[in-house]
Amino acid sequence: MDVTVTSAQGLPAKAYLSLRAGDVRKQVQYKPGECFRFDVKSVPRHVVVDVFEKVGSAQVNLADLANSAYGGAVQLNGRDGSPIVLDMQVKVRPQHSIAEVKKPRISRHQAALEAQSYLEAHNVQKILQGMVHELLSSQPADPLSFMTGYIKAHSAHDKLGSTMTSINQSAVIKPHELEEDDDDDLLPDWAAMPGMGEEEYPGFASNGSQPLPNLKGCHSIMASVLRETSAVYEQLKDLRSSSGVTLAQCIKPGLDNKGHRMVRTLGLVAGDESCYDVFRDVFLPVKEQWHSSGLGDADMEDILNADREVDLPIDPLGNTVLSVQVAISRNLSGIRMPPAVQREERRKVERLLVKALLDIEASGSYEPLRGSSSYASKPQGMSYEKESEMKVAGRLLQEPQSDLQLSSGYGRHWPDARGVFDGSQGLVAWLNEEDHLKLFCAEPGADLLKAFDCVQRAERAIAGCLEASGHRFAQSERFGFLTACPTNAGAGIQASAVLDLPNLAAQQDSFKVWCRRMGLIPCRRVQRDRSEACNDKNVWEVKVARSMGMRAESVVAVLAKGCRRLVAEEMKLQAESAGQSGLAAPGTADTSSPSVGVCSEFSRDKCLAKMPDVSGRHSLAAEVLRRDPSIYDRLKDKSTPSGVDFATCVKTCFENFGHPMIKTVGAVAGDEACYDTFKELFDPIIRLRHPGYAPEKGHRTDLDSAKVIDAPLDATGHHVVAARVRVSRNLRGLRLPPACSEDERRAVEASAVQALAAMTADLKGEYFPLLGSNSHAPKPGGMSEEDEDVLREADFLFEEPDSSVLLSSGYARDWPDARGVFADMPRTLCVFVNELDHLRLCVSDCDLKQAFERLCRVLKSLEASLSATGQSFMWNERLGFLGSDPSQLGTCLSASVTVRIPLLSSQPKFRELCKGLGLQAQLAAGPGLGVHEGLWEVQNSSRLGSTEVEQVNSTIEAVRAILRLEERLENGEHLQLDAELRAVVAERGPADDELPGLGDKDSPGFPVDSCPAELPDLSRHHSLLAQILTADPAIYTELKDRRTDLGVSLARCIKSGIDNQGHSLFKVVGAFAGDAQCYDVFGKLFDPLILARHKTAGYDPSLMQPRNLNMEAISSTPIDGADQVVVSVQVSAIRNLAGHRFTPAMALQEREQVEKILSAAFSKMQGDFAGEYYPLTGSSSSGRLGGMSEDDAARLRSEHLLIEAPDAPLILSSGRARSWPKARGVFASANRELAAWINDEDHLRLFVRRGDADLKAAFASFCEAEEALTRALAAEGGSFARSPRLGFLTTCPSNLGTALRAKVRLQLPQLSRLNGFREFTWALMVQAKRVPGYDGNDLWDVSNVARLSSSEVDQVNCVIAAVQSLVSLERRAEGGEALDLKAEAETVKQRRAREVAKPRFTMQDLIQHMPGLGNDEVPGFPADVCPEPMPDLTGFFSLTADVLRKDPSIYERLRSVRTVKGVTFAKCIKPGMDNRGHPMIRAVGAVAGDAECYSTFRDLFMPIIMARQGSFDIAAGVRHPRELNAASVSSEAIDPVGGHVVAARIKISRNLAAFRFPSAVAQEERRTVEAAAVKVLSQLDGDLAGEYFPLRNSQTCVLRPQGMTEQEAAELEAQGLLFQVPDSPLVLSTGSGRHWPEARGIFANASKNLAVWVNEEDHLRFAVTAGGLHEAFSKICMLEDAMRVGLQHDGLDYACDEALGFLSSCPSKLGSGGLQASVLVKLPLLAGAGLKARCKELQVASRTIETAAWGNVWKISAVAKLGQSEANLVEQVASACRTLVAEEIKLERGSS
Repeated sequence: MDVTVTSAQGLPAKAYLSLRAGDVRKQVQYKPGECFRFDVKSVPRHVVVDVFEKVGSAQVNLADLANSAYGGAVQLNGRDGSPIVLDMQVKVRPQHSIAEVKKPRISRHQAALEAQSYLEAHNVQKILQGMVHELLSSQPADPLSFMTGYIKAHSAHDKLGSTMTSINQSAVIKPHELEEDDDDDLLPDWAAMPGMGEEEYPGFASNGSQPLPNLKGCHSIMASVLRETSAVYEQLKDLRSSSGVTLAQCIKPGLDNKGHRMVRTLGLVAGDESCYDVFRDVFLPVKEQWHSSGLGDADMEDILNADREVDLPIDPLGNTVLSVQVAISRNLSGIRMPPAVQREERRKVERLLVKALLDIEASGSYEPLRGSSSYASKPQGMSYEKESEMKVAGRLLQEPQSDLQLSSGYGRHWPDARGVFDGSQGLVAWLNEEDHLKLFCAEPGADLLKAFDCVQRAERAIAGCLEASGHRFAQSERFGFLTACPTNAGAGIQASAVLDLPNLAAQQDSFKVWCRRMGLIPCRRVQRDRSEACNDKNVWEVKVARSMGMRAESVVAVLAKGCRRLVAEEMKLQAESAGQSGLAAPGTADTSSPSVGVCSEFSRDKCLAKMPDVSGRHSLAAEVLRRDPSIYDRLKDKSTPSGVDFATCVKTCFENFGHPMIKTVGAVAGDEACYDTFKELFDPIIRLRHPGYAPEKGHRTDLDSAKVIDAPLDATGHHVVAARVRVSRNLRGLRLPPACSEDERRAVEASAVQALAAMTADLKGEYFPLLGSNSHAPKPGGMSEEDEDVLREADFLFEEPDSSVLLSSGYARDWPDARGVFADMPRTLCVFVNELDHLRLCVSDCDLKQAFERLCRVLKSLEASLSATGQSFMWNERLGFLGSDPSQLGTCLSASVTVRIPLLSSQPKFRELCKGLGLQAQLAAGPGLGVHEGLWEVQNSSRLGSTEVEQVNSTIEAVRAILRLEERLENGEHLQLDAELRAVVAERGPADDELPGLGDKDSPGFPVDSCPAELPDLSRHHSLLAQILTADPAIYTELKDRRTDLGVSLARCIKSGIDNQGHSLFKVVGAFAGDAQCYDVFGKLFDPLILARHKTAGYDPSLMQPRNLNMEAISSTPIDGADQVVVSVQVSAIRNLAGHRFTPAMALQEREQVEKILSAAFSKMQGDFAGEYYPLTGSSSSGRLGGMSEDDAARLRSEHLLIEAPDAPLILSSGRARSWPKARGVFASANRELAAWINDEDHLRLFVRRGDADLKAAFASFCEAEEALTRALAAEGGSFARSPRLGFLTTCPSNLGTALRAKVRLQLPQLSRLNGFREFTWALMVQAKRVPGYDGNDLWDVSNVARLSSSEVDQVNCVIAAVQSLVSLERRAEGGEALDLKAEAETVKQRRAREVAKPRFTMQDLIQHMPGLGNDEVPGFPADVCPEPMPDLTGFFSLTADVLRKDPSIYERLRSVRTVKGVTFAKCIKPGMDNRGHPMIRAVGAVAGDAECYSTFRDLFMPIIMARQGSFDIAAGVRHPRELNAASVSSEAIDPVGGHVVAARIKISRNLAAFRFPSAVAQEERRTVEAAAVKVLSQLDGDLAGEYFPLRNSQTCVLRPQGMTEQEAAELEAQGLLFQVPDSPLVLSTGSGRHWPEARGIFANASKNLAVWVNEEDHLRFAVTAGGLHEAFSKICMLEDAMRVGLQHDGLDYACDEALGFLSSCPSKLGSGGLQASVLVKLPLLAGAGLKARCKELQVASRTIETAAWGNVWKISAVAKLGQSEANLVEQVASACRTLVAEEIKLERGSS
């Protein structure tokens, strides 16, 4: 008899199947199609099926299976209650084919076995078991009659032929149906059963006092979290939730139930709603790991867009979706949840919910469980008949049976206060199951929205009833609706559907992968109704995998979208002809199908003709093949001399999606020749996996242990726990494990065992073949179970591979044949035979040098033994020792040390430090180690390119460095790991006189070689890069370790955007490409950058970049017929040479090569284009010593052709200015019409200029010059870098496409003054920039906006048409015509079919989409009450975090304290809790909500003030001096000769004492502040008199109910007087943005040199601008005093303190109210003579500002600190400016 298991669902990996027929048992690890052959004389009626590790078992009726041609499905219940379904077929062979059965050995149990066989053969055992169970449950008055009826009923039922049961029904006709009287039916004694009575389930105690047990062998998410952060348990174990729940109660399920490593449970429950906050350090990481693990292959973008399709029909024909179900879980707030609830609480829940249910649906009925006495109307619960009816219908709430459920506490007090509510329209409610309430509705067919609407309406109605009685559902802002099981928290909704999929079911592997990518979990579903015409094999249930962070509607939409696609694919397959497939068949990918990329069975013997899609796969091999798919075409038909095919090497690449965070290699070598035969694939993989390795240098080997450093690792003896050295080796001439045959594997074992047996003395040991291996004759069957336990305990045993990556690589074939372990007696030496390599050796010791020395002796002994038989290890000069894994080449050695470093490892940048030291660090885990805080294993990260001795020595030195740092921390020293890391790697900064970024080194800041593990905080950055990475940090994680073929890293590309915060009003891109390949390798970053930068200019990503240089298509219409408006025209373009790195990443040698190539090409230009190349002064690379002369430089500068050294931080940090001015220069034709810059921003900037209005002629000359240059390059084999998609590739993504700019300079004195001018130019698709430095400022440069998705001709014509319109309108304006440019702009927009209008984003949209601008606080740390305990502030960089970390008791003392006005401590510290900050820019992290905060929360604010304000000693009783008196400041002129000082400005802030400050102010208070301020401001007279402008859309000012007009806003913005809506996360979390823009505005005087901001970050902010500093100070003194007097008249005054001065929201502004005095000064000569250093000496800040009116000027400023009076600060700035101006005058007069 043969029994074949054709497939299995729900079966854990590594599970064993066991079938027993009679007394014969067959057992094997599961494989699809596994056949169990039984040699029996008579065919039994049943076989017993067991899944090992006690997963489940069932008896199977063989008659039913044998009678069906398709076999049948057998369902078992798994350990956690989930179904396991086996498809089985039975084939009974003829009697004559059955061999003579060998008699089993006789034992004393033989009689019992024969009896058991008889009972099983006749199905007696199952009948008796069922009968006894029912008999004991019912305990009828007449048991004999009951038993007779039961047997008759079973016999009748057996004739129906049913073989399956559903999850919630019994498939056997119940004996009570034959009973006439069931009044005496009794229930089991639930209270006596473990976990069902008052006592908790035996196991881990829930009182929270016991230590955490060893978590080894615990396979749950909770266990893995606690293993990684064991200290969390100690911190939380003694805490209690608000209702007394302990952490022990929450984690008990995961500790009582070990679980299975392939089927990890959660291991965690919530006992009440506050558990989520009190134990958040456990709940948060558990939830995150659970949901991320469930969506590893999911297409998240597709899932998150599911809402858009929710209303579309799911199953148009109604043939596929059998039923749908939606369930909602809820718990009542203030009452413990079922795992921890007390009996009376449970009964209270029942009363409340039953009342609510009957209130909303009076026609419904509530049925308490049979045996429940809590419901007065039915004191005994439901009847037996009702119970049976509900059980059959699948609506009965059943008692928990799994250990996991019982230890969770779900079964306590069973069945008390539990029941089922039956409503109308299919609504069912379970009370007190896993949650207080579970509502569900099942609908036949595909009407998912109906089921959802049913439960949603019921839930809302119940919530309303509960609120009326003073109750509500448990809910939190962070987690949503709270449930006992954290996986359901959030929307608290589950949605599922049952589908009949006969065609898709035939492709199960592909089908399952596809479901997972859609966010669904598929599982087999058994039909309840056997009459349905559905084959059980084809019926599947799919449910949504994740609901966390999703709205309920989105969960339903995900299911709807997934089912819709499944139905569509099923219908497609039905319509297709035989042989075709809808889902991607094994090894193929149909790009038109949603299933693209699914390749579940790639053959290991032969490659497919077409490479499968690798776009969604995360491995190095996939990355290489994506870059160059032609590699596959060239290699797919090749094989090595020993017969290893390319398919064998890449099978794992095409069968595994991988994870973007953990990139595998994706390829294996089948023999040593693979590295040569398939070199095109393996070499790029090796470069990616071993960065820095130079193949041309080869690999060196050195196993001389005498050269290892002879110094102790740990002088104290307290830190080093263990050391070990591991190495792998493979035998030459035999294929590697992924490709070897069974005979080859046995030959490896034989050779290895022989060589190992020859070892003597302390190397002597014993060989243990794996259990089940029969290849080693001395030990047939392998090692004993006892030996296996001993080796496992010593960590000397390797398990069979269980990951899909290893399985598809071929490592597990013929398992466990010819595999084993050699171990010495002390268990310090082991050798794995035929694991992942032929041999893997490991030596353990307390000393790394001794371990290495012993390893060298082992290797020497093995090499000698092998050499004696003509064998050797695989090795070559290029790659060293060879193995199957390309990541383990070279030395194949790992030298690791386990160290105890609790202090250092808790530092935020510990892993980064290890990486800088050349180490890999991971939490230590192993036998005898347990779980300890701070126990880490560190090992060398390099394998290839350095010797074994070098790697061991490097590890020793690195470990010693780590231990020295740990000792310093133990001594109380505070370390900055950034500085320590720089010291370790000996980084050298730029010379003192060298501007960072201009020398040979990169500017300081973000690294350029590799990205840190964590994305830096970009919350204060204003760039497109920051915007994209903040929105999707996974992009950084996925790309941070990638490099282009030329070695450009992501770090190099984004350094500039990370180093520079930018400005909120002008968003730069923030990223630069280091070579052409960057746009592909880092496409996930650059593509959204490009879209964001070019979308308003008509960019369409779906289009290829057109190229059109047809001069006949250029408009010939003159742009300025009278030649009176246009001054000049210019056409320029950027180009880079293909095959070279771009300027940000190129080395000096590359830069010189590019210069040489381009200067040579220009030397061949002829005619009008002939000219001369001028290398920059100081550059000698072109052969012209010292570069151009001073006269040449002066002439080129006057002609605006000279490249100037950059000083902008954005450019300097990009790297493109390195080695300045070397290898840079200017080419200029003799007539200066043609010019070019070499190696400035890009390799080449080519431009043509004309002094007339003929743009067409300029474009013609440009095309001719570029063509000549292209020919010259082509003659030398060069070309420009260009992409069909992105056009010409440039350093900055802004210039992609044509990389062309057509510019016209014209005079627009009339038009540019009209309102709407800029809007009109944008409508024309051009950009207008005022030309600086010209009198009148009426000269404008107009150029094309578009670069991408349009051709050169299109862009030139666009500029021509735009200029024609501008010239026409200018002349009309000159003639006196009144123009409405806004109306003209609308006309242009309608006329231009290609225009893509810039979307208007209204203030209402902004408030809706940006948290913190509406009425509510920014999500995150609560603002009303502080949670307990204090959150972990590790990795937070703010003064607040520093203070609270140093003294956590401050938090405990103040967390519940409020000021008189109600401002909480939580409100004050919320900004610092929500924002981690940056280690180099420490923000305060706290705000004051009112004046009293500084005294009420003094313990927090005083340390912050001391840290921020420096030397001012508050504790000594020093008072802040106030001197807001202009007479106290010298009136001596700063600029006695004139012409140097441009302007001066002073700003100060004030708050009103009677009100809360803006961060905490209520809506009405804010309005009152505005009204009081406006009243006083309106009474100002003289030069102070002005007008109040409420912000646009503010409706609180009676005089201006709609706020200022758009034109007024534009004017104020142009004059720098308008404050903007906050967008910084730090500012938003302070609360100062709430109610935006209500009750906010600007007061400005008539001359617009005085302004008052109302209700910005403080109540009032005064700003005055004047020609001199003394004048500005005099006016602000007048303004501040006038406001104070006016406010006092109304009974108000400024918030002030004798010690702290004027009080502000931010502690950094205390004292003078943040007074800032600044002066704009022209210092052109001093700027080149160390101005910044001079300003530092004068104790003022300086920075350069580019202005339209005055060009580059310097802003000299200072901000008053606490303890410094206003007059003193102003005098300090004035004195510094006098000194600087005097020195500038000296330089002007020729003095040094």
